[in-house]
Amino acid sequence: MGAAASAGIYTLVETVKANGLDAMKYLKYILSDMPGSTFLENPAYLDDYLPWDPMVQERCR
Repeated sequence: MGAAASAGIYTLVETVKANGLDAMKYLKYILSDMPGSTFLENPAYLDDYLPWDPMVQERCR
């Protein structure tokens, strides 16, 4: 279970870097903004947190 979680985080960080973002800024952004959001009721909401979203690009460069 730990290896799968580590692989998921590693993949996310590498995707963020491949999109020209600062990985630490991105992780801070999603971990501070996502709690309390409605992504459980509306999974499409997660699209707003993908590294290529224009708002994410602006905040996490």
